[in-house]
Amino acid sequence: NGESDTSNGESDTINEPDDVAEQYITAIYDGDKNEANALVHPESEYYHVEDEHIEESEHLDVEIHQTDIHRQDSETAETVSELTLTENGEVVEHDDGTWVPLRVDGDEWKVYFSEDFERTYQSD
Repeated sequence: NGESDTSNGESDTINEPDDVAEQYITAIYDGDKNEANALVHPESEYYHVEDEHIEESEHLDVEIHQTDIHRQDSETAETVSELTLTENGEVVEHDDGTWVPLRVDGDEWKVYFSEDFERTYQSD
C-alpha cells in the first residue's frame, strides 16, 4: 500500500530521511537550486539554497558512498553521509561526516536546519 509501518516508531511518510538527504546533497552539487530548495522544510531557520551556494559547488562532482540514519523518531531525523568531492577527476575532499537534519512536513521528510543543530555539530 506504499505506507510506512508506524509500529516501530517511524513516521508514516512517503519518503525516507536518508533518501531525502542524498537528493539534497546531489541537487546542490548538480547545480539544481530549485530541486534543493524543494527538499528544504518551509520552516527551516536557514540553508535555503541561494545562487552563491550553487556557484561554490556546481564545479565539483559528488559521490555519496553511504548515508546512515543516525537518529530518527516520528517527527525528526538526522543523517550522516560519507562522500567524496572531485574536480576534473581529482579528489578535492573526502568527508565521512556530512550531517543533514530533517523534519516531517505533512507526509514528507524535508531538510530542516536550526541554530540548535548547528551549535551541536559545530562543537563536535
